[in-house]
Amino acid sequence: LAVGTIVAIVSHGGKLSRVPMWQLATVGTPARPPGARSESPVSSHRLRQQSFAKLMDIKAEAGDVASVEELVRQHDKGKRLVTDTMVHNMVIKACSFAGDLIKAEEVYSKMKDQNIRLNVKTFGKLISIAAKLGQLAEAERWADEMVANGFALDLEAYGGLVDACAKAGDPEKADRYIEQAIHDNIELSVSLFTAVIDAHAQVADGLGATAWFERAVEAGVQPTVAMYNAVVNAFAQSGDIEQVDVWRRRAADAGVQSDVQSFNILLFALVKNGNLAGMKDQLEEALRKGMHLDVVSFNTAITGFADKGDIEAAEDWFQRMCQNSIEPSERTYASMIHSRAKRGDVAGAMRWFIKAKADGIKPTPFIYGSLINSFAKRGDPEGAAEVMQRAVQEGVKVDVTAYTSVIDAFAQSSYSDSAALCLETAIGDNIQPDSRSYNGVVSAFAKRGNQDKAIYWFNKAVESRIQPEVSMYNSVISSFARKGRVQKALRWLDLISSARLQPSVVSYSAAISACQRAKEDAVKVAWQLMQQMVEAGITPNVVTYNAAIGACIKGGSGTVIHAETLFRHMVASGVKPDDRTFWAVCRSVGKDRLAALCLELGVKMPRATTGSIQ
Repeated sequence: LAVGTIVAIVSHGGKLSRVPMWQLATVGTPARPPGARSESPVSSHRLRQQSFAKLMDIKAEAGDVASVEELVRQHDKGKRLVTDTMVHNMVIKACSFAGDLIKAEEVYSKMKDQNIRLNVKTFGKLISIAAKLGQLAEAERWADEMVANGFALDLEAYGGLVDACAKAGDPEKADRYIEQAIHDNIELSVSLFTAVIDAHAQVADGLGATAWFERAVEAGVQPTVAMYNAVVNAFAQSGDIEQVDVWRRRAADAGVQSDVQSFNILLFALVKNGNLAGMKDQLEEALRKGMHLDVVSFNTAITGFADKGDIEAAEDWFQRMCQNSIEPSERTYASMIHSRAKRGDVAGAMRWFIKAKADGIKPTPFIYGSLINSFAKRGDPEGAAEVMQRAVQEGVKVDVTAYTSVIDAFAQSSYSDSAALCLETAIGDNIQPDSRSYNGVVSAFAKRGNQDKAIYWFNKAVESRIQPEVSMYNSVISSFARKGRVQKALRWLDLISSARLQPSVVSYSAAISACQRAKEDAVKVAWQLMQQMVEAGITPNVVTYNAAIGACIKGGSGTVIHAETLFRHMVASGVKPDDRTFWAVCRSVGKDRLAALCLELGVKMPRATTGSIQ
């Protein structure tokens, strides 16, 4: 035997052989060379666990809910490589990237029903989904659910809540959550500071954004380009170019390299400031320097020009976008369609809509909404409704804004029943109508003089927990005013204050108009309403004065002084009388007295009006 060689005597077919020990292997196990580490069943299982978990994570981060669910089914069939909690959390994570809160809630309910252990990650992802969708109330509901299940809010939960506040434009609440996190001894991260700065940026609160930036620095946080961008964006939102430049220089002085987002915020600030020429110069210079621009850069230019009605410039930048190999996005086409829609240019909007589809852009709710708006602007409610029906047939769920555009179009055309039917369709399609949607229907019936239907839909809004705006009350007041029903109009005027709202000049004008149309003498009521609105700090307009003076026509001789006083007050207030004013004053005080008043007050009475008076 060679020195140092350990052998074994084995039998092969009845013959004895000497074999090195390292070549011996157990039955079913491959032989390994010297120095090789044998793989235990435990480590092999761990590798499979890691591979399975990694695959799920990749699918989840891609928002591929269906693939993650298929992996869950494999898990449920017995291939239990990871815990039940982990696989279900992965589905919720996929929902987070896909923005599907409904599906995520279904998974959560399944976990509860099957007694699958919940953990902080479960709730963190649910809060995150609500935050991404801008649903602050939902994010807070999940935070409450997290605490109710015995978990303390962690960094991810607070981050989601602050993000939700940012998207909801509620910086005060974002501040409170940050302070609460500090109280709970949560070590604040750079992302959390960036989120609260962004919350202030969304409402153009540059001072608030600056304060939180400084607090982050005091806490030892190293500012990132995202933090600087958030502060710059806060000033950009208000068009404060001076402060935008200050913070851009501060970032450069700190050695923080700006990125394309920094440049895009500058472009937005210039557009917000109305400086389209400056925005164009910045883009031209960037292109000359070979700066890497993205779709947002060009979209900012396109949207800026489109919103100002310069369609030719918008289309020119669209062409330059394509020339620079930047693929137009859904937002790009939506801006082009919207620019035509604002003009009521249905043909132009349709041309861009067809081009978007030809270029492989799947029409989105925003694109269809813009197209619907183009028909509505032109006063074509049937065309708007037809486009909406087409969207439904293609499986595109248009939002409440699109439905409201159709409702308004029918309302403006006095098609009250069609407006109501459209609202009912929205409700049936699980679209939550807003105050403007209901007001369109209320207004449509009010214009037709159908007070009962107007009030019916007003009450439906209240039942749906919609806080009616003053304009909705005004529609009802106007409907009674057309019939000269003073007491009903006054009752609805009082309801505005009861709802803790401030009546507008339209509210008072409508109520005074009821006095003008009343069969009985209501000049005293009209006079009292004028005094009431002036005391409330509401300035009467020409419509208000005309209605009040008109109410004096039916009064006795004592109302002449009221008509004269109102006319004098009108002129002294700088409100220019129109033909209706002269007609009403003439009917109240007589032609000669009107002429004397005009001479005294230096008011020129139009010839056409003089002729009509004679």
